[in-house]
Amino acid sequence: NGSEIDARDRERIFSLGFSRKQNGRGMGLHISNEALEKIGYKLSLDEPRDGSTVTFKISMVEE
Repeated sequence: NGSEIDARDRERIFSLGFSRKQNGRGMGLHISNEALEKIGYKLSLDEPRDGSTVTFKISMVEE
């Protein structure tokens, strides 16, 4: 969990190079999302409440 993310930043949160940190590189969420998409999953940003949470969900299929 982290601080609240501004509405305009929410659209760019997974973009390469986007960071709100002074010395941030903006690679972490982008690389994580790209890697998950390659295996069929996706990161999502939950709606703001008391801060923000980035989550990923994996659906399991029963055989």
